[in-house]
Amino acid sequence: MTSDRLARWVFLALTILFVFFIIYASWTPGSERYDVGRRYFKGFEHPHTLLRVHSSATSPPTCCSTSPGVFLALAVARRRARFLTPWIFVGTLVSVIMEVGQSFIGRHPDLVDIVTNSTGHVIGYWVIVAGVRFYGLDPVVFLGLDTGDKQDAKTQSIAALRFVYICIYGLIALLPFDISVSLSKIYAKLFPDELGEVRIILDPLYHLSRWQQDGLKLTLELLGLVPIAALTAALRGIRGRLSVFPPIYTCLWVAVACEAAQVFILSRTTDIAMIPLAALAG
Repeated sequence: MTSDRLARWVFLALTILFVFFIIYASWTPGSERYDVGRRYFKGFEHPHTLLRVHSSATSPPTCCSTSPGVFLALAVARRRARFLTPWIFVGTLVSVIMEVGQSFIGRHPDLVDIVTNSTGHVIGYWVIVAGVRFYGLDPVVFLGLDTGDKQDAKTQSIAALRFVYICIYGLIALLPFDISVSLSKIYAKLFPDELGEVRIILDPLYHLSRWQQDGLKLTLELLGLVPIAALTAALRGIRGRLSVFPPIYTCLWVAVACEAAQVFILSRTTDIAMIPLAALAG
């Protein structure tokens, strides 16, 4: 078996296993009786009843945690790295199967879950396609099966992996996507909410007096940037141009981009402290 075919089968197997896992997890029986499943199934005929009770704050994480798009793209996108392909509808098919099954085991089917799961699949698939087309991501090299130019293969793999990681990091940093461009709502984030939390923090020393509450969160955010710095340093090292500055400014532009975007997301906090943390991570 060639390396190319082996890589396709590995990632295809991971896709199938992932799909079976999320279907199994979604088909955990609910507390209602099984014989009322058909009544819940009728909810698909009245989507407004589902949308009305659905929490928009919980749906975006669903689109990331139940998406086989990444593995599927690694399995099929090496030869045909296209953004528009029938493979992007696999997420919708899987999600429909999940929700229809839930309607017969005492759980509530949800049209919004279908939308978010499908969106997550497409995002995951497109991230890998972009890595293949623009950053040289090669699933064969990704598994360590390449037999060609070792240095060039390593460079492509690290550059592509860094791209994928930055995409995932940015996506997580912006969830959930409750975006608003209302100046009044953005201005209101400068003042404490009902819980006393300020959502736009312009004081870099703000967390020093709240270290017991915020220390773990800041530490995790710092650790989240470290892989970006490490992959950047590795990429520069392989190219023979190792320097202390590229990891720092790479982490800085990622942090600045995420924090600037969070100004417009009502559920997120824009924190000036991320700038020195990004420099430290670099």
